[in-house]
Amino acid sequence: MTAAGTGSAAWPLLPAGARARFADAVRAEWVKLRTVRSTYWSLLATVLLVTGLGAVFSLAYASRYHPLSPPAKATFDATVTSLSGASP
Repeated sequence: MTAAGTGSAAWPLLPAGARARFADAVRAEWVKLRTVRSTYWSLLATVLLVTGLGAVFSLAYASRYHPLSPPAKATFDATVTSLSGASP
């Protein structure tokens, strides 16, 4: 058993005067992202939510597209409508 603060082979402490670099922080975050199971579930839920909201907004706009005037139809942007699930 090691004393507190002396480190171990798995988690070596930085030598006195050494500083942690940005690459060290990125590496630590990458390990955390790969090992935490909720990361994958959160990513899946986000993709499904954005896709689902985009489909709902597109369907809602499509149902009221026909009665629009020609100038209003000319300003219609399908990309903005379909990506409205991703914007706040």
